Parts: sequence; C-alpha cells; structure tokens
Amino acid sequence: MGAIEDAAAKGDRELLIALRTALARELDAGVPARELASVSRRLMEIRREISDLDARNPEVDVIAELAALPDMAWTPPGGSSRVHDFEL
Repeated sequence: MGAIEDAAAKGDRELLIALRTALARELDAGVPARELASVSRRLMEIRREISDLDARNPEVDVIAELAALPDMAWTPPGGSSRVHDFEL
C-alpha cells in the first residue's frame, strides 16, 4: 500500500496529513502555473481541516507528532555535500 492508502486506513487526521504532505511535495517539485492556485488552495484547506480536528481533539500531541517525522534530505547551496572547505 502507498502512504495515502495506509493513512486512509488509520483515520481522517492521518489521511489529511498524508494528503497535505503529498500536495506540499507536488508544490516543491513545481506544478504547472495553471494548477498552482488550485493546489495551493487545497493545501490551505487541508491545513485548516487538520487544525479544526486538533481543536476538537485536544489530546493530539502535535509536538510529538512533528518530532516523529523523518528528516528530509538537504543539499546545501551549490550542491556540495562537504561540510567544510578544509580537511579535518
């Protein structure tokens, strides 16, 4: 199963988070100009839906959820993977 399908099986909040992540990745990858407004609007709607769910369910630990997210890959400007310009 894919991430969205897995999340759908877990519940509404998990599904919304998976959709939010998928839309954010789509925006980061670059969407055609004709789709930018609709994808951005849907991303904001999903964010609001998650906030509404959290407001109705105060036992959700948002900090713990964010801390559990995997680190994202990062390439420094210029594409170099070296941390320093000198040898240690």
